[in-house]
Amino acid sequence: MWSDKAAPVRSVIDKFNDRMSQIYSPTEHLTIDEMLVEFHGRDSFRQYIPSKPGKFGLKLFWVAEAESAIPLKCLLYIGESTLSAAEKEEHGGHVPALVMRLLSPYLDCGR
Repeated sequence: MWSDKAAPVRSVIDKFNDRMSQIYSPTEHLTIDEMLVEFHGRDSFRQYIPSKPGKFGLKLFWVAEAESAIPLKCLLYIGESTLSAAEKEEHGGHVPALVMRLLSPYLDCGR
């Protein structure tokens, strides 16, 4: 059994994040958004959002370039353990900590 329940998915996301940071340099305008990727498999971090067309799936948070909508970095939401308690405390809550984690590679770069 894995200690990281999202290990199979996380490896793909980590490879994507690493590769995008190597091959693409974004402009100064960035945006953050979330999406639900439809998934009906069995896992402990599958989300149910009744307002979405595919009601069950994996919740992803993205940083994207605003003009071209090119995705730059992804974070898989796996529940409360997505962020550490120290991160939440340092940044004043779940949402600010999430934003800071997503934007960390782009801070102090004129964006």
